[in-house]
Amino acid sequence: MGKNPEQLSRFSLIMILVVTSLGYFVDAADIALASIVRVDAIKSLGLATTPEEIKRIGILFENWQSWGILAGCFIWGIFADKMGRIKILYFTIALYSVATLLNGFITTSWNNITEWYCFFRFMSGFGLAAEFGIAITIITEVFPKEKRGLGTMIVAAFGILGIGVVAAISLYTTHSWDFLFKVGGIAGLILLVIRIGVHETPLFKSMLQTKDVPRGQFFTLFTDYSRFKRLSIAVLIGIPTFFVIGLPIKFALNFGEAFNIPDVSIPMTIMICQLAMTISDFICNWLS
Repeated sequence: MGKNPEQLSRFSLIMILVVTSLGYFVDAADIALASIVRVDAIKSLGLATTPEEIKRIGILFENWQSWGILAGCFIWGIFADKMGRIKILYFTIALYSVATLLNGFITTSWNNITEWYCFFRFMSGFGLAAEFGIAITIITEVFPKEKRGLGTMIVAAFGILGIGVVAAISLYTTHSWDFLFKVGGIAGLILLVIRIGVHETPLFKSMLQTKDVPRGQFFTLFTDYSRFKRLSIAVLIGIPTFFVIGLPIKFALNFGEAFNIPDVSIPMTIMICQLAMTISDFICNWLS
């Protein structure tokens, strides 16, 4: 991996693409899993029985996971620039895998069930936040500039597909919510073993040898108008997507009740949405 990014062999690029794509597949599936099994978990643990209480606790769980993702995006991005992409990637995969696995061991015999569930969702989100950002960074640093769009398209599409697959598993099998959490945690640990073969990118290695290149300087995003403008536009583009996925899709059951639509299924809604997004991701990015 000491070569220039343009000189990496096709086999090396393909292997990096496969590993990062599988990584985001598991990552995105774990994020969505909490929403897919949310209602079943709340009922099974005896945390609520009425629709309003189920909704309130469900929002609480989603918020804690979202706060974890938000915190992780900032912190792991900075540390990945300072310490290296791969070190942070290994640590965060282990973090979210263990947190997701432990989430599946919560039972009615635990004290402070709600607090523990929120804690595990926060830690899972905190670790999961690093996966996609670092995966895309690795692809952009090792792929030739003419192929970066194609590489990032494949990684993103596999992540979205992972959500659709875990929704289908929940929908068409009889596995309990805790079993699915355990499988998600174990899948993350298996991913960690697979990822051991990925090395630091040549671009980052060259940055380490150049002392005058600032790394992990978060506030430089705001000190240059052109850079800040591009960042702001990217964030604004992402907000509508996050809104649709974060509310109408994850809380489809509540929206269905509000609009008097019977038999709304959260796994079905998520599966159809994500499969459509996967197809769209391939088509739109390929055309662009």
